[in-house]
Amino acid sequence: TESRYKNKLTAESCFHLHKILDSVKEYGVKKVFGLQRLPLFLQIWIENLLLAFAALLTAWLLIEATQVPVSRLMNEQISYSAFDWQLSLGFIILLPLVTSIYPYIRYNYLPPIVSIRSITSNRHAITVRMTFLFFQYIITILLLILSFYFGKQLHFLLNTSPGYRTERILRAELLHENKNYLRSDTEEKRNERFARQDRIKQLLNECPHIEMWMNSHYSILRGGSICMLLNDQDTRQPMLTLFPSPQFFQLYDLKVLEGEIPQKFEGWSDYKMVLNKAAMKAMGYTRLEDAFVRSESPLWISVSEKGEMEEGGTKLMPVVAVIDDYYPSHLTEGIKPMAFVVGPSSGNSDFLIAVSPDKEKEVIEYLKKTEKEIYNTEDFTYTWLTDEVHKLYAQDRQTANIYFVFALIAIIISCLGLFGLSLFDIRQRYREIAIRKVNGAGMKDLYLLLFRKYIKVIGCAFVLAIPLAYYLIYMYTRDFVLKIPVDIGIYLAVLAIISFISSSTLIWQIHKAAQIDPAKIIRSE
Repeated sequence: TESRYKNKLTAESCFHLHKILDSVKEYGVKKVFGLQRLPLFLQIWIENLLLAFAALLTAWLLIEATQVPVSRLMNEQISYSAFDWQLSLGFIILLPLVTSIYPYIRYNYLPPIVSIRSITSNRHAITVRMTFLFFQYIITILLLILSFYFGKQLHFLLNTSPGYRTERILRAELLHENKNYLRSDTEEKRNERFARQDRIKQLLNECPHIEMWMNSHYSILRGGSICMLLNDQDTRQPMLTLFPSPQFFQLYDLKVLEGEIPQKFEGWSDYKMVLNKAAMKAMGYTRLEDAFVRSESPLWISVSEKGEMEEGGTKLMPVVAVIDDYYPSHLTEGIKPMAFVVGPSSGNSDFLIAVSPDKEKEVIEYLKKTEKEIYNTEDFTYTWLTDEVHKLYAQDRQTANIYFVFALIAIIISCLGLFGLSLFDIRQRYREIAIRKVNGAGMKDLYLLLFRKYIKVIGCAFVLAIPLAYYLIYMYTRDFVLKIPVDIGIYLAVLAIISFISSSTLIWQIHKAAQIDPAKIIRSE
């Protein structure tokens, strides 16, 4: 009798092992038949090792398959290093070992009768899985909110006018002279150099597709330095200071609010002071007539007629014009007080060229031919101002892309977790569903019954993720002068996406469970 009972129990156990998903039941049954400690640990460890190896292999396949699009998305070439292989080896060795310790201790010291009794009850396992799913959804919702916010912030930065013209402005390196030429150069060489420069300027003037051009070391985005300026009351104010020519203001369409930009100068050391509106406010001036500023250190050095060195800019200079504010760098840094020490155009510099609409290609070809004619070279380098402006937001673009990618990964992981948990949970409740259908429960009642638990989990995760996301956004953007507010539309959009994806994941399984035949389930369960 005992032998037949054991055979019967073995057969029934093998049948149920294919149906149940909780490993504690399997180990409990095996301990009845004398499973020892070492084989138990080896079985747990081998299972975890195979799972870890399969996961690592899948991860590397995905990395290889997505390397090119991810590199383009991040705008950075991703290469492998020794750390990748060390991490993979540690993953294979340590993860199965760590994940095997707890189940081994639990299953080794858990009485077999307790494990066998748990065959009909899996509420604890469901609770644990629900807890993990809850944290998965917190991370997913958090990443989605951050992805939406930084995407909108990037769109805001790229579509907000910086206050100056950016379209169709070209920086071209047209001069290929030796910048370190010696004073001992012969007059003939100097004349040849000047002739080449004059020829380039002549060709630029003759091009019908060039609106205007200027020769300058400085541009709207580079060339400035911070100088300490003082007003007539000796109030000190650090300012971003540039040394442009008069064409600078016309090229970038900078609006003059008061006064006029000087056009004529008495010698190369004759400089005029222009401030922006923020600088006037910082200096405490409301009228152009009252505005006088000087520098704490020399702004330029000149040689007098007597051959003496003179330091320029250290004496009070009248402000001859006030221009409207613009953003001289990243928009999040805000408006800055700026001073413009305007003087004659400098030579031996890059050329800043304003191109007529829809004539960009023609101008580029024209400049290449100019280089070929003057220097017999095809070494022509140029950049568009719009590209330089976009480079200012390269990090913002990368941040938005990173959050988008991780949010997408988190959605996939959450969907897999939800699918696995719902598959396990709903399958365990087939008998309950059958009994409810026998007692008159309709499709609507069953949908509400099975959806209720997951709606609570998603709702609680959403409520917890909102303040956490707001705090992270605040910490990241607290030094930003210009930023978009965190509006409720972002939260509603994330909630709609999460609800749609979760419902799509659950609806097939719930529909299948709601369609079961109660008689078959009651007979088989």
